[in-house]
Amino acid sequence: MDELFLMNNLWVMVCAVLVLLMQGGFILLEAGSTRMKNAGHIAGKTVFTIGIASLVFWAVGYGFIYGEGNLFIGLSDFFFGDFTTMFDGLAGSVDFFFQLAFAAIALTIAFGGFAERAKLSAYIVFAVLFSAFVYPIVAHWIWGDGWLAELG
Repeated sequence: MDELFLMNNLWVMVCAVLVLLMQGGFILLEAGSTRMKNAGHIAGKTVFTIGIASLVFWAVGYGFIYGEGNLFIGLSDFFFGDFTTMFDGLAGSVDFFFQLAFAAIALTIAFGGFAERAKLSAYIVFAVLFSAFVYPIVAHWIWGDGWLAELG
């Protein structure tokens, strides 16, 4: 492997870790904008739903982004396991982690809109739907040779 490839992968991994560290900031923001009695619930809910969303994103979300399909959605490569594949000059594992970090932070931002307004079951359903369909479909349009990528 050449040095440029390794440096690009290292940089993207560092950026993904920094994006994941934003989770703590959004937990504090959401906890600060709600009643004090719910602060622990906010933190636990966010960590729990990010874990569930990670599993769903691995199972179907990443396949919807980069799978062979059409201009709207990818329809293959579910249960991503080929971490040696290259995507835009990055190792598959690095790109997976990068996309997962952004899917998780987008989910956390959306959670801020209905803090204290829903039960845990609603958060779980939202996390599953968001990480399986919403983020992956939009990401496919942009990075997975979707219709926005075709427009340039």
